[in-house]
Amino acid sequence: MLTFNLLVGPVFSAGSITQERERQTLNLLLTTLLRPFKIVFAKLLAALRVSTVLTFLLTEQLLLAYILIPELRDRPWTLAVYLLIIATTCLATSTIGLLCSALSRRTSVAMILTYMALLILFVGPIGLRWYLQGFAGGISEDRIAALTVSSPFSAAFSIPMRGSQISPATVDMTMRIIPGLGLPVWAAFLCLYPPLCLLLFGATYLAFRWRWWRAGGT
Repeated sequence: MLTFNLLVGPVFSAGSITQERERQTLNLLLTTLLRPFKIVFAKLLAALRVSTVLTFLLTEQLLLAYILIPELRDRPWTLAVYLLIIATTCLATSTIGLLCSALSRRTSVAMILTYMALLILFVGPIGLRWYLQGFAGGISEDRIAALTVSSPFSAAFSIPMRGSQISPATVDMTMRIIPGLGLPVWAAFLCLYPPLCLLLFGATYLAFRWRWWRAGGT
């Protein structure tokens, strides 16, 4: 599901603003009575709605697993964590794509920048973890886990799924604790991305507002 959103999410957001430039409708959009914040927020909601709905259509398999597998029924809280990770990933892919769309002039460039950013944030930490575990034996698991906190794949794998009696209060998370924070990777991931997406949205708004201000001056 995360891989599906990684591939599909940028398609609906990376071209939101660049397509306005390519179709030469951006200046007309900027001269309407709509404020820049409403325009940017509406484009984010439109892209987020489509990518989230398409991604969550695949969660029926996850729900079916929790219904049919007895071991999973004993820890329903993990289902909520999985759904939150998926929703946060949808928000991240749409926000990053919209920012790249605001900074680029062509849709192809925005798509490339978006996928490069997502590969660095989502896939890169997993490869780095495997490399450090294989060639840098002196690095502790805590430090390696801290390097992978930006990846939703790492967050999903850090959710404890073994044992008969597992709860967030009793599970041993010593291999997944972020140094200095005392949080498992999945909790740090859920705490990191909402404010980060808010900052990225603010940067998108500022970039779009600059374009709006220039259009108003001409």
